Amino acid sequence: MFPSAMLSPLISPHARTNAFRAWPWLRLACVALALCMAGACASTGAASDPAKAAEPFVGRWLYAQSCGWEHSADLMIHPGSGVLEGSWADGTRVRGENGTLRGTPRDGKLFLRFCRDAEGEGADICPNFGPEESYLVRKRGQLVWYRAYGAEGYREYLTLDRFVLGDKAGYDDECPDDASAP
Repeated sequence: MFPSAMLSPLISPHARTNAFRAWPWLRLACVALALCMAGACASTGAASDPAKAAEPFVGRWLYAQSCGWEHSADLMIHPGSGVLEGSWADGTRVRGENGTLRGTPRDGKLFLRFCRDAEGEGADICPNFGPEESYLVRKRGQLVWYRAYGAEGYREYLTLDRFVLGDKAGYDDECPDDASAP
C-alpha cells in the first residue's frame, strides 16, 4: 500500500494546482472531439452513399389518364454502373416516344437524362443522351416528375404511382377538354 500522504511531500503545491486547472480544459477537449465525431457520423448518410440515395426511385412507375388525350407514362428505373438506368415511355392516344434514361441522385432528387429510340441521328437519339432537363422527387409514396420549361425553370409534369404486380393501376380521371393539348 502506498499512502497518498507519502506523495504529498514529493509533489509541490504549485504542480497540484496546475494539474487541477487542466481538468476543465481536458473535459472541453473531450466534448469538442465528441461533437466533431458526431457531426462526421451524421454527415455520412444518404448524401454520401449513392446507392442509398437512389433506393426511393428504383422500380417501375406508371401514369395513366382514362379520358381526354389518354396520356400515359412508364418509367422503369434500376441501379446501373455509377448511375441509375432504365427505360421510359411517354405519350398520348395520338403519338408517343420511348427510350432509355440515366439518372443521378442529388439533393433528394433524381436528375434525368433521356435518349429516344428513333430513326436517324440527333442529339438525344440513343445512344446519345440529352442534357438534364427533368428530375424526379418522391412525395407521399408517389413519384413526381418535373420538366424544364425555358426561363420559368422546372414545372410539375406528372405524378406517377409505383407499379405493384397484381394491383390495379390507378388512373387520372381529371381530364382537360379534348380540344386542349396535354
